[in-house]
Amino acid sequence: MSYALLLMGENFLVAGQPGLRGFFITRGIDASSEEIAKAEAIAAVMADAQLSRAASVEPTVTVKAIHPIAESSHVRETRYFFFPMAATQHEQTLRAS
Repeated sequence: MSYALLLMGENFLVAGQPGLRGFFITRGIDASSEEIAKAEAIAAVMADAQLSRAASVEPTVTVKAIHPIAESSHVRETRYFFFPMAATQHEQTLRAS
């Protein structure tokens, strides 16, 4: 079975972009179940070399939507759409010092 997934990531460092970033991205995954498709999509994003982890906060990737699609369908996978994360309370305290 094939699945189209919309994923959201939060609290990643991205080369060339200041501060922590969040993102949205779509992925197509062939898997035997929705749970396996979710796990594979999250693992693929977490392993992406474009993204790195900050020492101060744990990044997360969540599946916002998943839809089964015909195996003959082709999912248009998107590039990352990055957005700035709001400063954490710790970061706000450091800036005020």
